[in-house]
Amino acid sequence: MLSPEDLVNKAHRRDIKVLAITDHDSISGYVPAKRVADELGIELISGVELSVQFHRRELHMLGYGFDFQHEAIQEYLTYFAEKRDQRAEAIVNRLYKMGLRLDYDTIRAQHPDAAIGRPHIARALVDAGYVKNTGRAFARYLGDGRPADVPKELPYAKKAIEVLHKSGGISVLAHPGHWVSDHEVNDLQRIGLDGIEIIHPSHTAMLTDFYARVADRLNLIPSGGSDYHGKRADDESNFGKIGLSNEQFQRFRLGRR
Repeated sequence: MLSPEDLVNKAHRRDIKVLAITDHDSISGYVPAKRVADELGIELISGVELSVQFHRRELHMLGYGFDFQHEAIQEYLTYFAEKRDQRAEAIVNRLYKMGLRLDYDTIRAQHPDAAIGRPHIARALVDAGYVKNTGRAFARYLGDGRPADVPKELPYAKKAIEVLHKSGGISVLAHPGHWVSDHEVNDLQRIGLDGIEIIHPSHTAMLTDFYARVADRLNLIPSGGSDYHGKRADDESNFGKIGLSNEQFQRFRLGRR
């Protein structure tokens, strides 16, 4: 995975003018990325991707344009980072008891700025030679209901929305094409959701058009991006190619004010 500085430099080479880094449950990359972005003339919008609970299941919510120093977002992320670390350590302990000798402190040291989660542990299993790939790690050990799985504590969507608003930002439903129903979108809008991700690599043209119409109907801010992780097969072709048009971005910018 790229460092925040390397990611901004890569964006510059791809002629990207506006960028948001939306790490999962972490904003630690914002300050180093902002320093490079300012030098290169890239507009960097503060961003984060939050895992939340809604209608008894997990959804992902994007936050944009917040004050990264605001105590509301700082306290929220600190609390859930601690919970996430506790869960990750519990998973590693379960694996250790099963004979898979991973060391949590080593995994943490390899990813000092990340919120450690199952993908990091899956990679450690691969590196240690216990499985051939991360997919196998999830299938055998880490996936929901598998032997080393530990349920995670998720904040309610309404709480995440309130924190983002207190911090001066907006809340956006991430990749709704991942089995989010119209009923759930409507209910999220009622509790304060500001926007919806209409453009995403997993969305077909038909889904993109559908969610654009949903955004218009519910007066939600349109959002979109490449969801670049730097490790998937299609990441390189998507980076700098999938995102909002200038007209859509102006609507996004106006909606944030």
